[in-house]
Amino acid sequence: MKPGTLKPGTLFALVLLLAGWGSPEAFALGSDHSKAQLAAQGPNCVHGFFVNESDVFFFAGDAADFNKAAAELVRKGTKVQIVVHRGAKKARSPWDKADRELPIDWSVTTGPMARRPSVTGPELVRIDVWLGGRIEEADLQYPSEAEIVSEGEFKPPKDDHPPGRE
Repeated sequence: MKPGTLKPGTLFALVLLLAGWGSPEAFALGSDHSKAQLAAQGPNCVHGFFVNESDVFFFAGDAADFNKAAAELVRKGTKVQIVVHRGAKKARSPWDKADRELPIDWSVTTGPMARRPSVTGPELVRIDVWLGGRIEEADLQYPSEAEIVSEGEFKPPKDDHPPGRE
């Protein structure tokens, strides 16, 4: 081999590295969950996907279904954060071009996507619930162990005035 020339394997690695730097999109491993994986989440699970180490499952149901699901997650000893939103929501995977025709009432996110920058400590499960479809605020029963927050559209209940708290 002449001095100053690259081996074929080295040249390929260099081209691959440069192509990655010039790419406008980030690469991630992800896919929609199978029907069997959705069924394992319970009868209200209508869609779900994973991206890298995170799972997101979407559910359709009423307040009683949500209350039961939230209580079960807390009973497992998981740190649960419930994020309350106003308005309707439809299921959507990150690679979908538009929302699916699957109205949902809450979602459950695990893994790194569930974390917020301010959250540290044990594994967190984030439950997003949307009010105004089949779920009304007055019918919710927030588990006392869960942290209740809002994305700005809703003022969560305070501990000194706990409507809907178990």
